[in-house]
Amino acid sequence: MASAQKVHELTVRRWNHAREYWRPGNDRYGRLISFCLDLEHYLRSEGLTRDSRRIQPRTQKQLNLVRHKASLMLRKMPEFDAHAVQPGASSRAAEISRRVIENVFLDPLAAYHDPRSRMVWSALAGGRGVISLDWHQKHGVVFNFRDPRRFHIAPGHLFLHSPLTPFCQEEVPMRMSELAKMKGSWDIPKDMNPDNWRMDY
Repeated sequence: MASAQKVHELTVRRWNHAREYWRPGNDRYGRLISFCLDLEHYLRSEGLTRDSRRIQPRTQKQLNLVRHKASLMLRKMPEFDAHAVQPGASSRAAEISRRVIENVFLDPLAAYHDPRSRMVWSALAGGRGVISLDWHQKHGVVFNFRDPRRFHIAPGHLFLHSPLTPFCQEEVPMRMSELAKMKGSWDIPKDMNPDNWRMDY
């Protein structure tokens, strides 16, 4: 019990530290998304700041540019290739692996095109995009777009997949009914109530 409490406290400290560390970037992401996609500058005929020394788009030109770049990036689905690396590996098995991976990404029921499109638009308009590949017991591999403001990389690191990145954390909102289903595995306080939490940036 003591070790579990220590792990919980460490996780909370890491989460608070990462959340505060990335707060300026998270705030900037929200403003950029609103500025580019919601056309706030177009509706108000002004940019993010009233400083006349700043060169800022005041029309739909920026949105049209992002739309053009997104269409170029999303025009083709990703292509895969596989090669036998080890001396005793079978090239036929490598080809089968390539087809299996390709079928996962091209399966219309997996709907990879939707989170991929959201990630590209998010990266172009807000500077960041996060997509996850999760394993579902019933549906197998599923693709999900994640809000970059809820996904925190260890402070001081920028590349998620670097072997030097010690950890990353994701905030996952849950309903009370979902928490109730986890009572057998999780230690859930009896006085826990929904907080209707919203991001403050």
